[in-house]
Amino acid sequence: MKFDEFLFSYIGEMGRYQKIQFLLVCLPTIIVSMHALSWSLAAVPVPFRCASPLEAHESPYLTNDSSFSIRECRDWKDMPVPISESGIPGVHFDISCSRGWIRATVQAFYYVGQMIGSMVFGVLGDRIGRKKVFFIAILVQIFCGLTSVAAPSWWLFALFRAGLGFSHPGIFVIAVVIGMELVGPQYRKLASVITGGFFAVGQVLLGIEGYFFTDYRYLQLAIVSPAFFFLSYWWLVPESARWLVTQRKYMDADKVLQEAAKMNGVTLPENWWEQLDMESEPNKTTVKKYKMWDLFKTPVLRKRTLVTFFLWPVVSLVYYGMAMKPNALGGDIYINFIFSASVEIPALILVLLLIDRVGRRVVLSGGYFLAGGCLLMNYFMGDNGKFSTKVVV
Repeated sequence: MKFDEFLFSYIGEMGRYQKIQFLLVCLPTIIVSMHALSWSLAAVPVPFRCASPLEAHESPYLTNDSSFSIRECRDWKDMPVPISESGIPGVHFDISCSRGWIRATVQAFYYVGQMIGSMVFGVLGDRIGRKKVFFIAILVQIFCGLTSVAAPSWWLFALFRAGLGFSHPGIFVIAVVIGMELVGPQYRKLASVITGGFFAVGQVLLGIEGYFFTDYRYLQLAIVSPAFFFLSYWWLVPESARWLVTQRKYMDADKVLQEAAKMNGVTLPENWWEQLDMESEPNKTTVKKYKMWDLFKTPVLRKRTLVTFFLWPVVSLVYYGMAMKPNALGGDIYINFIFSASVEIPALILVLLLIDRVGRRVVLSGGYFLAGGCLLMNYFMGDNGKFSTKVVV
């Protein structure tokens, strides 16, 4: 008997234990979502105008400016804004005029950290276990979230943003892995949609918090504070039973599964791992190890691999490009942000309903055509108020 067959035959595919544990591991993804996109609300460009040297004194005389040379704007005056200047990153970190590149650099640091975290936590998850990686990432997130509030300079703030990005895959990806390992094959599509739904909920909450906490430091504190609850996960969330079995830690796996069986109202056979071990022991002489370049050996697999490699960056460019520029659509940036996040939830439900009826390829290509068409419509319409905004979203 294979482990999957044993697990879901006795424990069930989606019992009370799986529902509680799945909810627990999905909750931190809300905070991940808020950290990932918080800079898009905090760093909206501040209205300003270049300060004229003539403002230092008033003169009734006009000067012929035909011989004046144009120089870089080195000083500016902020236009009236309804919030404290000290709470605006553009003012606090001096991100105006020629220093506008800092705004994009800070967010780039987040994605660099996310890329490194994907490589590090992916390997660690298989070596030291899902639970340890999950908890380490939560600790990194809390530390970097708190220290970024007090960062005195933009580059130090960017480093802490990189730390937040580093924790992103350690929480979100590991949560998805744990969730998929908890539930049976029949519920895995639903589980994957639900994890995406939690990410969308985080964006909606970020838009609401951003509306009330216009000072970026208070916004950051509002995001990181709930994460302290996740420190209790060391006691609430057990190690993945599947990972324990792959490491042949059967006694530890038995403790986890006995708790699951008790909560689901079922009984496990004694010493179940002995039968599992005898019947699922692989024949070491027939096991073949695959490398990354095996994806390019056959024409069909090579084509699909290259297409996938192209599709993922396109998704990231469009998704994060629009999410990071809520002010580019015109209108209220918070309404734009909340609305664009909210439509993800019905979109996920639609994918769940269609993916087995019309196929993956139709759903995938249809999504790309729809997104591309809406972006083109918005481009040709220009800034046509709320209607243009809704088309893009």
